[in-house]
Amino acid sequence: MDKSEIRQKFKAVRKELAGEITYKFYSTPEYTNAEKIFCFYSFGSEIDTTKLIKRALADGKSVALPCVKEGQSNMVFISINSVDGLVKDRYGIPSPEYDENNIVLSDNSTLIIVPGLAFDDDFYRIGYGGGYYDKYLGENTYMSTAGVCFEGQLTHKLPKDEHDISVDMIVTEKGIRRK
Repeated sequence: MDKSEIRQKFKAVRKELAGEITYKFYSTPEYTNAEKIFCFYSFGSEIDTTKLIKRALADGKSVALPCVKEGQSNMVFISINSVDGLVKDRYGIPSPEYDENNIVLSDNSTLIIVPGLAFDDDFYRIGYGGGYYDKYLGENTYMSTAGVCFEGQLTHKLPKDEHDISVDMIVTEKGIRRK
């Protein structure tokens, strides 16, 4: 199967699943030691990240969500204080409004939560095909990375290109897998 066929397959699989991220995630060193949490706001049938975002804010973490300025191809992370006031971006995903003054730069205290349609045994992922996360991860290699998905979105092997970046751990509704 090519990446396009894999995307179609796992979109269908994901629609049949339900659940939320395991609470074990909050006791991991990656989460407890992180000062900054970069997360995506779940959309459609993705695993729900709303509780994760709210928990990180309640835990006093600096939380930022992705944003792509109109006409640009680089993703940045914008600081948020709550999930209220988000606006739908060009894909219909709740997102903070682009504001240069609220861009948060990553460092080694950052944990980035990465979406995916599927993840494999080598911790590689198939995303939506835009390349935003692989580009960002490739430029910011010092961060801790966690992919989040449903257990049913895990597969043995996915095709990968040289620009694809693996994650450090995968968090599902059933548990945590580490490299």
